[in-house]
Amino acid sequence: MRLGIAVAVAVLAVSASAEGATAPAVQAQAYIVQSSVDGHTLAARRADTPRAMASITKLMTALVALEHLSLDDVVTVPPVAARIGESTLDLRAGQRISVRDLLIGTLVPSANDAATTLAVAAGGSEARFVTLMNRKAADLGLRGTHYRNPHGLDEPGHVSTAR
Repeated sequence: MRLGIAVAVAVLAVSASAEGATAPAVQAQAYIVQSSVDGHTLAARRADTPRAMASITKLMTALVALEHLSLDDVVTVPPVAARIGESTLDLRAGQRISVRDLLIGTLVPSANDAATTLAVAAGGSEARFVTLMNRKAADLGLRGTHYRNPHGLDEPGHVSTAR
């Protein structure tokens, strides 16, 4: 009974505050807000403009890697991963490390060397892995997304849209 009353009060409060309320100012250069009920676009700004996606890339890297590797697999860091710059775990070529640790390194400190190691381990090469990433994006209906690498460093054609 108390839960029902609390829900009713919450619904009334939200309804009352929504009447006459104006939407907050959005600072994002591109965005889209869609209804979770029917997918209707409620608000948008440049939702279909391709933009660099940076380390958001690593979410797809992790997803595709987990489709091909087990968390307990232990893989070897390839030279290409050890050479990648910017955010790194300071992995060394030839080092052995678990997929679980690489995923943590990829997603928490956003380490480019960890993402690249996952890509090579899962795809056999960066290029083949990127093909898998683009195939997965297409399967998910991400028509405005195109990957050129597994780490997200800027590269022409490595883009996504808010949509």
